[in-house]
Amino acid sequence: MPLLPGEVVVSSGPALVNGVRNKFLDIVVEMLRDADIPARLATLSDIGSEHQPERDSHGDFEPCFVLVPEAALERARYVNLMAEDCRICVQCEAYIKPGLKNCPGCGVRDERNPAEIHAAYNAAMTKHFSEK
Repeated sequence: MPLLPGEVVVSSGPALVNGVRNKFLDIVVEMLRDADIPARLATLSDIGSEHQPERDSHGDFEPCFVLVPEAALERARYVNLMAEDCRICVQCEAYIKPGLKNCPGCGVRDERNPAEIHAAYNAAMTKHFSEK
C-alpha cells in the first residue's frame, strides 16, 4: 500500500535479519497500536525511493519502514524509544515488551532489567573494540 497523505516514517530496519523476518519491527507496530497510535509496516516500493537508505558494503539490504500519522509523530517517537527496552526470551527468543514479566511465546518468567542488559552489552562492545 503506497504512502498515504499525512503518514511519516517513525522507524526502519532490515526486513530480514540473518534470512529471517525481522520481528522487532512487528513489536514496534504492536507497541504503537497499544498506545492508540495507528501504525503499519511498509516496504521501500510502498513509500518511494526518496526514503531509500544509502547503500554500504554490507551487501543487500531490503528496508522495512514503520509508518504513523504525522499528527502522532512525537508520541510515536517516545514509544519507539521504549521499544529499545524489549528483551529477548532466553528460552524461545520471542520479544518481551517492556513491563511484561512473562514471555508471550512460552510463558517463562523474565525479570531482567533492560538497563542492566544495555550496560552489559555496551561493556562487551567496548571490550571487543578495545581489543582490536
